[in-house]
Amino acid sequence: MATVAGIKGTIVSVTDGDTLKIRLTDDVEGVGKAGQVVDIRVGGMRAPESGTPEGEEATAFASEMATPGDEITFRWAGQADEDGRRFGQISLPDGTSWAENMVYQGYAVPSNQYAVSRQVEMGIQNAARTGVPYRYGDAGYGEGGGQYISESIW
Repeated sequence: MATVAGIKGTIVSVTDGDTLKIRLTDDVEGVGKAGQVVDIRVGGMRAPESGTPEGEEATAFASEMATPGDEITFRWAGQADEDGRRFGQISLPDGTSWAENMVYQGYAVPSNQYAVSRQVEMGIQNAARTGVPYRYGDAGYGEGGGQYISESIW
């Protein structure tokens, strides 16, 4: 999977625990032009769906972790979903990983979907092992449910 590292942007809004809008700092082929707002789906994790109590709690935590105006770095996985959201990883202003923080604090579960690299997947798995246990069991997910993706998939 091709990745584009080091895309700079500014957070416009946090949609939910694993989705946000950013304004691009520079033109990035396949992503957008400088100043354009794009939707980002954070890969390597899965947060509860918005519209559920669990999803609202996860969104609130994400909104405290990353606020509008924060400058972030986005590592694009080179893919987008049917809604046009680009998949990839977000590094927060303090250099920490959005996905690792969400998983470590128990607001998301690891997922092998669009984690960008094995190193990123391992970091998220480590956060799951050493952090707060996932808060919601199987609650908070839409169709398909939530599941912990073990390291045995590698």
